[in-house]
Amino acid sequence: MNNVDITEDKLISSKRKFNPFSKVMTIGTGFPDFVCFKKNENSFEVILVEVKRNGFFDKEEKEKAKWYLDKKIVNTILIAKEIKNGRKLEIEYANFVEKYPKLFK
Repeated sequence: MNNVDITEDKLISSKRKFNPFSKVMTIGTGFPDFVCFKKNENSFEVILVEVKRNGFFDKEEKEKAKWYLDKKIVNTILIAKEIKNGRKLEIEYANFVEKYPKLFK
């Protein structure tokens, strides 16, 4: 569970957070939510997935995602969004680079 420290330009361990109202300790509140591996012929592609209810990143998350791409740590970052289709819930994935092209000009 890592997070990006933009000011120091490095990966850091994400911190644990305690909610005193529900008495729950959350482990790994970093960015991204999931790290996926896709097997290609003789190698693996690393894909980061961040889950957002509204499907949009805030300013800090955009900076972190851009940092991962600029450092060439990963090639793909996906934004997962929940779509209600009647009673069924479906997941829609959007590519970060395609969703925010102005960040890469």
